[in-house]
Amino acid sequence: MILIDFLESYAGRFRRSFMRIFKQTVFVLDVQHRNVSAIAFLWFAVVCSTLFFGLGLTDAHSQEVEQIINEQNIFEKIDPCDTHHDFLEGKNTALPENCHSIATFQIENHHLNDRAYIRQLYALAGEDSPLGALALSIQAAILKVRPVTVFSYAEIADRRMSISMGQSSDIERAALYSHLLSETKRIALLSMCREDANCDLIPNFLTISKGYGTEFSYIDELDPSFSLNCLLRLDSYLTPIRDVLSSFRFKECVTKHSNLLQSRGQ
Repeated sequence: MILIDFLESYAGRFRRSFMRIFKQTVFVLDVQHRNVSAIAFLWFAVVCSTLFFGLGLTDAHSQEVEQIINEQNIFEKIDPCDTHHDFLEGKNTALPENCHSIATFQIENHHLNDRAYIRQLYALAGEDSPLGALALSIQAAILKVRPVTVFSYAEIADRRMSISMGQSSDIERAALYSHLLSETKRIALLSMCREDANCDLIPNFLTISKGYGTEFSYIDELDPSFSLNCLLRLDSYLTPIRDVLSSFRFKECVTKHSNLLQSRGQ
């Protein structure tokens, strides 16, 4: 019901902004050996996902974006895991006792490489869970598989994560994951466009800097799969998402992946 109320409260803005973007956005996709209607659906889904994330934050007559803040403190009733907090700050910790299974898993398996970690987490979470869908989408993006496959997995993960976090009233976390997954889908779609297709007109309404604060502006410069991968390794859902983004291990993680990409390009 929380997610439904959230959508309904911005329905008017969605309609007005969608028509404005639709009229302004014209591009042609290279659809060799592909189904035209399927590609059209991919574009439509990207636009809708981006609008869902941005329109709740964008006034109909203004491009100014307010920071995303949960309306209530949903973590005051959650038992914190002090060991995981120490882990986020880069401290060497023993396995926690009486802590959430995801937090325990992250501490126990942080030494694994990305592929091994994702496989283990997927086995723990299961294919039908939001976390399992997220693991599959990140794996597809990391492995650089076919863009349609990357898009499909990201779309499933986006829906499941948004619904799950919206139901818990964690709009800050829901919006962040939705944004990063929408960016993953947008990149996949761009890779299928012809050079003369004007795909740069595919909208990107929000930035991490505007939605979460300038201290996180560096995340906007990263491949979204890097950030999602690091969140998969570090976000236990027990603390506010800004605490995860500002942690030592998150910054260390995204820096490591950025350096790996640069070294491969040399």
